[in-house]
Amino acid sequence: MKCEMRKKDLYWVFAVCFIMLSSCLGDSNTRITVGEQEAVYQVRPSRGLVLSGGRLIYSSSINSLRADAGDCFMVQYSFDTSNPELQKTDSLSVELLGEPTEVPLWTVEGTVPSDTLLTDEQYIAKIGTRTPYIKGRLFLWPQLNEPESQRDSFVMHYDSVNLYKTTDGFRTYNLYLRAIRKSEIPADADSALVPHTEAFDIESFFNKALEMETANQSKTLTIAVNYVAKPNKDTTAVEWSVLELNYDLENGTEE
Repeated sequence: MKCEMRKKDLYWVFAVCFIMLSSCLGDSNTRITVGEQEAVYQVRPSRGLVLSGGRLIYSSSINSLRADAGDCFMVQYSFDTSNPELQKTDSLSVELLGEPTEVPLWTVEGTVPSDTLLTDEQYIAKIGTRTPYIKGRLFLWPQLNEPESQRDSFVMHYDSVNLYKTTDGFRTYNLYLRAIRKSEIPADADSALVPHTEAFDIESFFNKALEMETANQSKTLTIAVNYVAKPNKDTTAVEWSVLELNYDLENGTEE
């Protein structure tokens, strides 16, 4: 069973939709603009950008993107609501608004989890609830309290020995997210809550979890994103916070 993950009633709410006034873009009564959306570049069977929910958008601008299959982007576009493709296919011809913004893509590996504080570890204040999973890529919006000019890398892994934990008969599959400072910042630099848009290749992990829950005839797949929120009292180890994601295996959506 293939499970496409999406937030119910979320992404078209986050999409800033309004009527286009410029007649050069087509009928002003049927043209709609969509604000930034997460997307993954696809080459086969058709070239384009795949959105949350599985729809493929395409255009001459997308065809000319210098990207590899699986690369991640934030994209804005407009389309004609009278286009028959909306009812008949999962593809849609669009006009891009500006250049797509590339989203960093991080690999995910199996290892033995550790609570040891890492060198230059940064604490993640929270992760936004916007968490689409598209073609094996999980998009996350972590927020860090740091100088705006600071550069960070992100590390995600899962427990290669114990893929899940069981509570009251239900399995939760765990991912572990950490942030590492990668730039030198003056000690007196001002800090603010800085949002990040990051993507993670969890396809192998997700498929393993999906296979196990399907075999178990489960209705829901639960994934917990554990992230380093703060150090413990003596700063010898880290404390974790959790963002829980629940996926309806019957309908193929995120609850």
